[in-house]
Amino acid sequence: MMHLPMPRVVAALCVALVAGYAQAEQSVGFSQPEVALLLANFAPQAAPRPSSKVSGVRAAIDLGEQLFFSPVLSRHRDMSCATCHQPDAHWTDGKPVAEDGQRNTPTLWNVANQRWFFWDGRADSLWSQSLHVMEGEAEFDLFRTGVAQRILSDPQLKARYEGVFGAIPRPDSILAIAACGGPADCQEVWAQLEPGVQQAVNHLFVNVGKSYAAYVETLRAPPSRFDQLIESLAQGQPRKVSLSDSERRGIKLFIGKGRCLLCHHGPDLTDGEFHDVRVKPRAGPVEKGRHAGAASVLASEFNMLTDFNDFPEHAQHTAYLSPQPDDWGKFKTPTLRRVAFTAPYMHAGQYETLEDVVKHYSTFRDALPPGHHGEMLLAPLNLSEQEAEDLIQALKLF
Repeated sequence: MMHLPMPRVVAALCVALVAGYAQAEQSVGFSQPEVALLLANFAPQAAPRPSSKVSGVRAAIDLGEQLFFSPVLSRHRDMSCATCHQPDAHWTDGKPVAEDGQRNTPTLWNVANQRWFFWDGRADSLWSQSLHVMEGEAEFDLFRTGVAQRILSDPQLKARYEGVFGAIPRPDSILAIAACGGPADCQEVWAQLEPGVQQAVNHLFVNVGKSYAAYVETLRAPPSRFDQLIESLAQGQPRKVSLSDSERRGIKLFIGKGRCLLCHHGPDLTDGEFHDVRVKPRAGPVEKGRHAGAASVLASEFNMLTDFNDFPEHAQHTAYLSPQPDDWGKFKTPTLRRVAFTAPYMHAGQYETLEDVVKHYSTFRDALPPGHHGEMLLAPLNLSEQEAEDLIQALKLF
């Protein structure tokens, strides 16, 4: 018959186990529940879904790269994607707002993982995002007929394009289209074109967007120290990555008291959705944000529900989209990839430093008052000076 241990023996065993676990936790810096939370919320993501049939095609990537750094498709040939998305600035421009004067330039690191594009989500694919830029009056300001004509009239670009997508239909008809100004000035010219010519122009226009997307999809952030930490925890080797006491405390705050995990999770530390975090606009009334962006997606002739989409099975997020009253004033949760290097912050660059951002969430001292449809999860964090500094040190790991 089995004899149960005496109470003092049981107590001694418990003390030894607790002491051993406490020693392990002290050396690792995270409790078992914290490790489980980190692994559940930051597991590496599988390769992103292709945005089009030319995703990963070398010739398309090369064409997209050439166009990304060339001003040839801007109306006055004075702007390229790289004007605002600069490689040396982690694919941002370091300005509060971009050349268009409205929005902060987000980084392009790992942008292929996203399902909505622009701060208000007015594009539902990476290739359609490029179409907005080309025809955007505050950006390239070049109507699609001009885009088609510039591709056709440049022998090298035409050859590279046709090497990816095949012969351009109706080339003589496209070149014969009357020149016009920006998109706002070209509607009358467009309305007079034969449907077949319009179709050929749209086909070429979309393919140029898919070339841009093929290149931008390759912009993958190199592993960060935070990635190395998650990998080491997954391998059961938590001591493999050395963290300072402040960094460890900051990560604990990030997944705990700071409540950052509510919106910043996943391999790119974003939920990819839209929230009103009560940041004051730079000037004027509160902007429409997601409310206008959702309506723009549904009105687009190039959204994922159209025949231009190569993967109809990927269009569920658009199919179920509907502008809602509580979308007013919401903006997309940005990725925290390389966040220490992508200042200023927020959708209009309202905050110059990470210290400013943490102060906002800690105090809400200068925040907009909560609206009728305001985020119910938001409340001042009331961080101490040390906690604020620790959280900033954690953000620098990403």
